[in-house]
This record gives sequence, structure tokens and C-alpha cells, in this order.
Amino acid sequence: MHDLVRDMGREIVRQQHPRPGKRSRIWHHNEAWKVLEMNMGAEEVEGLALHVPTLEADRTLRTESFKNMKCLNLLQINGVHLSGCYSHLPRDIIWLCWHKSLLKSLPSTFCLHNLVVLDMQYSKIEKLESLDKLKILNLSHSKFAITPNLVGLLSLERLILERCKRLAEVDDQSVRHLEKLVHLSLKECEMLNNLPESICNLKYLETLDISGCSSLEKLPENLGAMESLTELLANETSIMELPSSVGHLKRLRKISLRGCNNKPVSPFTFRSALFSSMFSPTTSTSKGLLPASLHSSSQLTGLDLSYRGLSDDEISIDLGSLSSLQELNLSGNKFFNLPSGIGRLPMLKYLLVKDCTNLLSVSELPSSLKQLDVANCSALERLKIQSNKIPSLYVRGCKQIEIEGMEGMGKSWVVVSEDRGNLANNLKQSLVQALCKGDEYDIIIAHDGEMPGLFTHRGEGSSLSFHVPPGSDGTKIQGLVVWVVYTAAIGGNICAYARGEAVVRNKSTGVELFRRSIMLHTVSTNPSRQCSWVSDMSLAALPPNAMRAGEELELSVELKNCSLLLSLFILLVEFSVWSHAIEGLVHSPINYFNWGPLSPPGKQKLSCFFVGRAIQESKSCIVIFSEDYLSSRRCLEKPVENL
Repeated sequence: MHDLVRDMGREIVRQQHPRPGKRSRIWHHNEAWKVLEMNMGAEEVEGLALHVPTLEADRTLRTESFKNMKCLNLLQINGVHLSGCYSHLPRDIIWLCWHKSLLKSLPSTFCLHNLVVLDMQYSKIEKLESLDKLKILNLSHSKFAITPNLVGLLSLERLILERCKRLAEVDDQSVRHLEKLVHLSLKECEMLNNLPESICNLKYLETLDISGCSSLEKLPENLGAMESLTELLANETSIMELPSSVGHLKRLRKISLRGCNNKPVSPFTFRSALFSSMFSPTTSTSKGLLPASLHSSSQLTGLDLSYRGLSDDEISIDLGSLSSLQELNLSGNKFFNLPSGIGRLPMLKYLLVKDCTNLLSVSELPSSLKQLDVANCSALERLKIQSNKIPSLYVRGCKQIEIEGMEGMGKSWVVVSEDRGNLANNLKQSLVQALCKGDEYDIIIAHDGEMPGLFTHRGEGSSLSFHVPPGSDGTKIQGLVVWVVYTAAIGGNICAYARGEAVVRNKSTGVELFRRSIMLHTVSTNPSRQCSWVSDMSLAALPPNAMRAGEELELSVELKNCSLLLSLFILLVEFSVWSHAIEGLVHSPINYFNWGPLSPPGKQKLSCFFVGRAIQESKSCIVIFSEDYLSSRRCLEKPVENL
């Protein structure tokens, strides 16, 4: 829920009555405590939230305080100690949140026949029964060594037992009777060393999360009997191999067995989240990690074998047989060559092989691929792209790489390198060859310095007028290179991006020549730092008489959100002047180039975070190009020289 919606709802409730005890909701700590301590609660109260800080944990409330709240069904009493008869508590509670409860079992006089959600994290509970309607139970961070007796919870659908540091055993009898369970999470229960065979009887279980159970070495052999299982999440465990019955899981969509020695993630973190539950650390062979029967799991869409130290031939199955696979993470392994079969995956969209320091070449790529991450593959010499649909490449830290096929790629793509001065010659050539296909670009820059001197027209504010030079007309002027300086923060608030419009008018004739919507990224976390948007505006399609020598043109830029436009710079471009424009841009203090359509809003925040970090470190260069930027190879010389 958005904060504004929440605050609006709270204001509506506040206006119900001047006395908090007469309102339908009580959420403010002081008001809730006063209502309970003074027995001011009335029948109108339907929800009450009270969280007692640790420093006040010795304070106690009487159960009689709830006696008049007949309609209370949402109750949070974190850190509260109750005394008295529990029969005074409301009988229609649907949701109960009681962290740090000292109870070992719920009193028989506590009527919870309608309870659906019970959250008792950090509790000492040992037994739960007579909760016929309970569907969600969260006992995370509790100190029991064996799971509580849950035999009577026949309607339970979600059981969350995360970070129970002492938990060493899952009670076989309790699990056996949880026939409607669809979600079981045992994340980071570090003492847990096995799972009972009865867990395989959970016919409706869809998600099993045992990530971080570092003492867990194997899974039950009959795991394949869990016919509804769709996600097996087992990051950072000691599991050496999956049982052969896993191949019988026809609904399995994601397997997660990531190792624990992973390094910081790349800008494609938003994709890594899709893989973020996959393989466990080991120094031993992983030959049997994936059973041969897995090839029959044609519905598998996500597989992560990252950071397991796998060498060539240590993946025992043909990955090409996983025909539905869309996301594959092989990062942090010891491959010299990628496992065979990847090129035969017809639906693969995202391939991560970053931090594979032995990897020498990547050539077998499917045509369906959308993103490829080979960051920090320091030995990588050759990357061959055979598709025209890959929009994003990530090659930071690849000092020897030569990229073949970039000129045939789609409208936009990404190249990341530690330092433009250290780019290998073969990568420079790859970049420039791809530049030749471009016909438009956008560049977003964060900088602390002067603008390049090549811009012939400069001005402050949101508009800039200039005259068409003598001897020029619409047939000679190919377009404008526009540099807009702006700040992405007002009043200390940093905007993720700003929207706006750029318009070129012929002031002499009153005719609008060009209008373009723009979206500007925030590429620095420093609110005082200036940013720039640089773009070409092609005028080649204008009628021959749209502008004549001596006529006055005006560029105006309007930005929305919280951005402030500071100044404008314009360079008139005639014929082959493009190469000089490129030279000036390359020499400018650019950390982030965006050539082509700007990223969609859904990806901006994550992109901006990485770019901001890169700018702070002053080491990284990110370049995003579009197709057909240049139309002539005569423009190659200067870019090659400056890259």
C-alpha cells in the first residue's frame, strides 16, 4: 500500500470519533497503550496495533483490557505480557501478531476458532492445537530445537520457520498431517541436518525453501512424489546431489542451488533476483548434482548453478534438453568453455556467466537471448553474437575480449568496461564497427567540469536561440547535437528520472520543426552534481525550405518532476561533422553514455544505483548504443583513437 493511501485511510478513521477507543482502528502506540491501560476500548474497535519496545518489555497488561472490544479481529501486541484470564480476549480474532510471546502453548480459554493468520516470531511456543481455520503460521526466529506439535492444524497452507538457529529436527508426525500445505520455508536454519521422509507426502506443496541450511547435506529420496512442487530453493546448503526422483516433478519451474562464495552482483541484479535461490558451496565434485532424469522436466524455466566452482564436464546433463529454460546462471564457476547445449535452448532469455575467470570464449548462443552478462571473465578473448535481438551485453572487466556480430544486433545494447583508456584494441574496433550502424542516440552524463568547446551556441535557462549560418540551408544541415545541463535534485530530493520535451522552432516563420519527448536519468547519488542529456536531432527529413540562411531558430526544453534546467548548448552538424562531435564527447568527462532509447521506468532505479556507484568510484564507463548511429565508415578513425 502506498503511504499516501495509508495516511488517507488513517485520517478517515481519525475523524470517526475524538476518542481513540471509539474508532475502528487504533495504530498509534501511545493511543493504543492508553486505551488498553485505562480500559477505554469499545465495541467499535476492529483493529489494534501495539508494539512494546525492548526497553519497556517488563510492562504488563491485563486481559480485561480487551473485554469490551467485541468486534476486534485484527490484533498486534508485539512484546506485550498479558496477565489474567484469556477468556476476556475477543472471540473473533482473524489475524494475531504476537512477537516475543512467553507462552509455550496457547491457553485453552483463549478462543481462536476463527484465527486465519498467526505470527508469533521470537516466541517460545512448543504446541499449537485447536486452530481449525489457521492458514498461515510464522514462527521464525524462535528458539526451539524441534518443530512444535502442529498435528491439529489441518487447514495450514503456509508454514514459515526462518532463522530458527537452534532448529535441528522437523517433527515427522507434525509434517505428515499438514496435507494442505503449499509453502514451507526453513531458510537459514543452520542446525537443520535432514528433512523427514514424510515431507514427500505433501501433495500440494508448491515451494520448498531451505536456503541457508548449511548443515543440510541431502534431500529425501522420494522428493519426486511432491507432485505440485514448482520451486526448489536450496541456496548455500551442503547438498552434493539432487535425488534422481527430482526428474519426476512435472510442475517444477525453478531449481535454486547457488553456492555461498558469490561476489557482488552486476547491474543486472534485477535478473539475478530471479535466480537468487540456486546452488550450494562445495569443493568436491558435482558430477551428480543434477540427476540424468532432470532432462524430462521440460517445464523448468529457471536454473542457477552459480558459484559452485564447477569445471568443464561437471554438469552431467545436456542443458539443451531443458527446452523451456528461460533463465540460466552459471556465474562464478571454473569453466574454460560453456557447457554444451546452451545454443539449443529455444526460449533462453537471460544468461549470466560473470566471474568465470577461466572462460576463454562464448560462441554458442541461442537466438532468443535478450541479456548476456560476462562481467569479470578476465580470460575471455572471444564473444560471438549470432542474433540480432540481444539488447544488453555486460562485459566489465574483460580486458582481452573481441566481440563479433555487434553490428547485427538490435536497437540498443550495453557495453561496460572498467576504464575507457584500458579498452583492448579489438574491443575498440568492435564498438566502432557497431557505431557505424547508428542514426540516433541519447547520452546521459554526470560530470563536474566544463562543457566541450566544440559547441558553438551556448545559453542559460530553458531556451536558446541561434541563426542558421550563411551559406547553409535545409539540404546542408543534417541536424543538431544538443547538450542540456540539468540538476536532478531540488530541495535535497533526488529524482530517479525526469520527463520532458524538446522543441525546435523557426522563429522567423513561426513553424515548429521538431518535437521530441525525452526522459532523463539520474546518474549520480550526489544531489549537487550536474547531469547532462546529449542527443542528436536529425533534421534531414525536413522540407528543403523549412529553414534558410540567416533565419532564427529556437530550441526550448521543458523538464518535469523535480529537475531544474540550467543551460543549453547546440552544435549545428553539416555532413561529416559527426566525427568531430564524437571526438568531443569521448574527450568529455563522461561516465555514462546512453546511445539509443532510454531504459524503461521499471529498470531505471536499479540502473541509476549502479551508475551512481560507478560515478562515485570514478572508474567505470557504461555505453549504450543504438543501431545505425553512423552511416559512413569514414567516421571510424576518431572514435577508434579516443576509445
